[in-house]
Parts: sequence; structure tokens; C-alpha cells
Amino acid sequence: MKHIQPDEWKEVLNNEGSVGNLVMTDNKLEIVHLSLEKGAEIPLHALPIDVYFFVIEGTPSFLTDENETQCKENDVVFCPANKMRSWKNNDNKTSKILVTKSMVEK
Repeated sequence: MKHIQPDEWKEVLNNEGSVGNLVMTDNKLEIVHLSLEKGAEIPLHALPIDVYFFVIEGTPSFLTDENETQCKENDVVFCPANKMRSWKNNDNKTSKILVTKSMVEK
């Protein structure tokens, strides 16, 4: 067993209201805690791995190159490998998202 506390997280993103902290990683899985302040947006991008998102707080929008989906607390979004994706927060409060990446490339 391993117990990981927030003071052990490593900041991997800090850009215009978007903050990502690496919670843990190994050769199969990576978990990132993502915070988006009001108006913050992650640029549209794709990764060669499957990614699952769990909305902890707020009502952020999940965007793909095809559509935009308004999410709410406790929603889960799956994004397959190589799919363009982005998050933006138009809410007045910070949105928090748990990002789980399958580190197996497709």
C-alpha cells in the first residue's frame, strides 16, 4: 500500500488559472489533479493514450473538435486516445477535475 498526500504532489502545469498537480504515476497509470479558475482553459490537444476525467467540483465544459459538453460534479468523461480535447471553466468558482491516464499507448 502507498498513501499519497497533497504535499507530495508535483506541479506539472501552471498557466493562466490552470494548475495541474501530478498525484502519482507508474508504468500503467498517471493521476493528475487539475484546477481551473474562472475563465481558465486548457488548449485543445490530443494524447496517444485513453484518459478518464472525474469532475470533483464545479461545472466545467469538456470540448472536443466536434462538440462541447457542460459537466457537473461527479460526472465522468472518457476520451479515447488521439482524440482532440480541452477543458474550460466559465463558472464563477474554481472547477476541480481528477485526470486518470492509461499509460499504454494505442
